[in-house]
Amino acid sequence: MNLHDHLSTLDHSKIGWTLKVRVTRMWETVNNNGDVITHHMLLLDSLQNTHMLATVRHDLWFNFNNAIFEGGLYNIVNVRFDLKSLHDFLDIVLAYEPHRKPLYSADVIGVMEDLEAQQTIHTHVGDRQIVRFRIRDGSVSHSVHLWGPLNANTLPLYANYVDRPIIVILASMKLSYFRGRVTITNLPSSKIFINLSHEDVFMMRNRLVEEGHLHINGL
Repeated sequence: MNLHDHLSTLDHSKIGWTLKVRVTRMWETVNNNGDVITHHMLLLDSLQNTHMLATVRHDLWFNFNNAIFEGGLYNIVNVRFDLKSLHDFLDIVLAYEPHRKPLYSADVIGVMEDLEAQQTIHTHVGDRQIVRFRIRDGSVSHSVHLWGPLNANTLPLYANYVDRPIIVILASMKLSYFRGRVTITNLPSSKIFINLSHEDVFMMRNRLVEEGHLHINGL
């Protein structure tokens, strides 16, 4: 008998579910005034490699604040889940090309170049901060726009890194296509990894060296 239920088995049949999951991502949704509305967590059932998005209202978050952290492994016991079916939207979503899906997110890897200083620009929702740079794989280059104030996720972009070229992984990004150009922008769930010790980073760095792209970022 399993001591824990799997994410894939969750339904409305009971309120006493017992889960063992890892929180792989955490982010907040805010309104135009900057007030937090909801807290989101991406849960991973590592035994079945199953993911599920969990959302907690801000007024209930005090029950979990300072108790749940990104990357942690947790036992969740005696809980009821309100499951939202996406079946009605599936046909609509599948009809879109990936880069045209409004809420479609993608992971992108490439060399960061042409990093600009943070700017504040006026938008229809008020003044917003933006960080711009380009990401290149050696031949193709796309523009990246990161909206919002500098935080723990974006500040490292301005650090002085010894390892060059600087390879970034942009996780959970939105891809927009307009007038033949792709623009990469961030979502509340987006995360940035810089010169990560990861196989994909090693492979890209080796390929750039072999193809003679060491001039990127001033080298």
